[in-house]
Amino acid sequence: MKKIFYILIMTMAMVFFFQNCNSGTELMSEKIPGLEGINNSDQNNTGSGILKFFIKSGKRSGSSSLAGIAGTKEDITSLIVTIVDLEVHRTSDSDASWHSLPVEDGEFDLIAMDANGWSEVFSNAAVTAGSYNKIRFEVSGAIVTTESGTYDVSIPSGVIKIGIPFVVNDDGTTEITIEIDPEASLKIVGNKNDPKYKMSPVIHVSSVDEEDGDDDDDDDDDDED
Repeated sequence: MKKIFYILIMTMAMVFFFQNCNSGTELMSEKIPGLEGINNSDQNNTGSGILKFFIKSGKRSGSSSLAGIAGTKEDITSLIVTIVDLEVHRTSDSDASWHSLPVEDGEFDLIAMDANGWSEVFSNAAVTAGSYNKIRFEVSGAIVTTESGTYDVSIPSGVIKIGIPFVVNDDGTTEITIEIDPEASLKIVGNKNDPKYKMSPVIHVSSVDEEDGDDDDDDDDDDED
């Protein structure tokens, strides 16, 4: 009788043990909270490319000194603007956010740029490869020089937001040229003896050049062999 009782106890213990083992296995196979929806391909996308911004003055005919601009009869010999806080918006599902870029120098003379027909680099940085759709920065200040003197320019709202899609390819370079129209942007108020200048920046993207990261040199070397 004792032997039969002992066998029953051992049998119940073994059943309880295997039930717990199976329960533990089921718990280990459940999804871990917070990890649902993560795209492994996005996590492994560590490629980068170069994003380069140029700034130029709006093209116009006639005198490069912008004589008569904004209602004044004086020649404007210099219009220096300061650009800060450049950001781009990435549209990747796993990284949809704004990213800050460094601004080189930041001060640009629109009159000199217009006179010489050149553009200047104002940012040149490595960024995560992928798709982007917005640009924003601030024209934080401006100084105008005329025949009668140098004046600070007030800028009621210098924050510029531009919606434009572009792609930075892995190991590639994307170049974006932003053009400021000084004639449309600068206005004069006050009188001849006490001129005051205001600026509402008129800006648009004049070109986007997206280059991929394919290296054609290897192909050329193979052809030579």
